[in-house]
Amino acid sequence: MRVINTAGARIGNKTVEHLLNVASENSMSAYDAIDSVVRDAELGSAARKKLGAFKALIEGLRTEAQGLSPHGLAGACSKPPAIAISS
Repeated sequence: MRVINTAGARIGNKTVEHLLNVASENSMSAYDAIDSVVRDAELGSAARKKLGAFKALIEGLRTEAQGLSPHGLAGACSKPPAIAISS
């Protein structure tokens, strides 16, 4: 959870706690639970939008990482995100 539980991502403790609860209740990883939480109206729209943006960022890095050398991957991860996570 350290990846999303940072000031830069602006994803708060309540959101992380809800995400972990949904993941636990559905026997899935927190990452896999993001889609369920984003569709869930229990959190506010800002929190859902930030989680969706976080997942899009990770998916973009996964796509970009295919075929990269370790050095190239490190360079890709050090670039600023192409999407804004904060609102």
